[in-house]
Amino acid sequence: MNRWIALLLMFGLVFWGVFIFRMTEKLPSSKPLIENTVATMSIEDITRLSKKQKAPPKELKNPFSIPSIYRPTIKNTKPTVAVVENTKPEKPIVAKPAITLDAILPGDRPVAILRYKGSTSVVRVDQEIWSVKIKSITSESVTIEYAGVLFEIRK
Repeated sequence: MNRWIALLLMFGLVFWGVFIFRMTEKLPSSKPLIENTVATMSIEDITRLSKKQKAPPKELKNPFSIPSIYRPTIKNTKPTVAVVENTKPEKPIVAKPAITLDAILPGDRPVAILRYKGSTSVVRVDQEIWSVKIKSITSESVTIEYAGVLFEIRK
């Protein structure tokens, strides 16, 4: 057991001794030093190697200009006179209100259960609610009038 400890200690000392010896560069190296191979350039060398830049030719494209395909073209046109006919103004298109039909209870006096924006209401014919007037209730649908336009809501 003592031999193994001594052998391990010897290898450790040899390893670290070689490592420290190499780090201090006491051992001559076969590679030339980098400092010896790199020469500093003088001002004359720099000016000799550098060339003056020439201005780019004028026919080169300008990367910031708009391509001719996308440029607006102005055509010489004769001014036109707009003919305005007297027409009735069209009625604005009224969107259907977001009322949904939950149930219909038919009978002598039919009743419908409608839902609008989270609130539920039980309605009869000729009743007005949510700015909507109930025109008729059948077993299949409810007809409502909203802003002067009739809409039919089905199940």
